[in-house]
Amino acid sequence: MQNRIFTSSSIPIGWPERILGGIFAVLLIALGLAFGMVILGLGVVAGLGLAARIWWLKRRLARTGAQSEGSVIVDGEYRVLERRSWPRDGGADG
Repeated sequence: MQNRIFTSSSIPIGWPERILGGIFAVLLIALGLAFGMVILGLGVVAGLGLAARIWWLKRRLARTGAQSEGSVIVDGEYRVLERRSWPRDGGADG
């Protein structure tokens, strides 16, 4: 019994076609891997760029003391006019 490969048109495939098909398959796999590595590299660069941008914005907001919406910061000075001693038991009646 002979091992033969038949296509849909029932034409036998010889050794030259098998070799060319194998070379084509290897080249196609190599091209796919190369393309995938380029896409992966671009994704890594984009991710690092996004992470750096977020870090930079958080750093800048922390430096400027940015406030959230609706909050009010009152800046001022005070002077103690009279010291009172409060009861230590936490009672409100003095």
